Amino acid sequence: MTYTTQRKALHACVAATAFAASMSGSDAFAPSTKPRSAATARNMFALDGAGSGSSMVELLTTTAFVPSLPSSVSPAATVASALSDPFVESELLTDAAHVALDMTSLLGSSMVVLKIAVVVGRLFSIGADWLPDHTILPEELVFQTGMLAAGCVSLASSILPMAKAAAHTSSTPLRDGKMFKLLWKPLGLSWLQSKMLWSQGIVQWREVAAGTVLDSSKMYGLWSGHVDVVSSSEPNRVIHSLERTAGGQASNHLLWANEHLLAHTLKTTTRTTQEPSHLRAATTSRVLEFDTTKLAEALKVDPSMDTPFRHLLLQSMQDKLHLALEAQQRNQQQV
Repeated sequence: MTYTTQRKALHACVAATAFAASMSGSDAFAPSTKPRSAATARNMFALDGAGSGSSMVELLTTTAFVPSLPSSVSPAATVASALSDPFVESELLTDAAHVALDMTSLLGSSMVVLKIAVVVGRLFSIGADWLPDHTILPEELVFQTGMLAAGCVSLASSILPMAKAAAHTSSTPLRDGKMFKLLWKPLGLSWLQSKMLWSQGIVQWREVAAGTVLDSSKMYGLWSGHVDVVSSSEPNRVIHSLERTAGGQASNHLLWANEHLLAHTLKTTTRTTQEPSHLRAATTSRVLEFDTTKLAEALKVDPSMDTPFRHLLLQSMQDKLHLALEAQQRNQQQV
């Protein structure tokens, strides 16, 4: 092979390997700006007489022409590259939205947790629609925005009363604490729920003078004093009396003025053979007054309080029945 032919072949090989290196992203064959020594030039281009007889195979197998292989991609880099794909992110957000909107209700969480999950799920749904091409259909935007607004309003209706209850300070903390220990905690209400009853005006302490007839549209519990259960048809006839000292361990620690009123508030039915009656204070007494209208609204916001108040209704009926039997036995003994 002549010198000219060898030189052309050498230039062709160098050009081919340089092109391959540029396609693979390697800079192993990038032209160097460092000047080569005379010995290196003679070895590469075989300008001396000793190298002029070297074969092309020997020239191409020198270490100067062995290309370096690109480094392998790590699994972490592969996962990071996949997660940066907007379509993959959209699928992940869609799955998260399904979990927040559907699966959370199966866990038996509280109402506030479920409402938070609904709001988060709607945000995930909007993100899943917007991520792939950074556009969202107008009708889909209107639907998702409306559902998100409804979820936020529902969540606010549950969180604001709790926040108000947490910030509420009572003027009678010792009495409220004892009422929680005697009544609210055994019924299954939390301390925050009991504070919500006070902060929203559902329950409040009231001092009644002797001879005061308690409003039949409200419900009352006797804390201390003496209250008579009077027949509605015969105002001068006392069916039985309720008497209690402050903090006394009486079995009838809370008796409703009208259990039918509480039953209507809880949207349930009761059956009783007792005659219509009302409460009248025999002496100056302290009672716990319930606003049934506000109680019904609170049960709509927090349905978890429905069961404790149903237990309270049952307890009230049992206490009244017990007192009625005691009064009947006393009347029989007098006869």
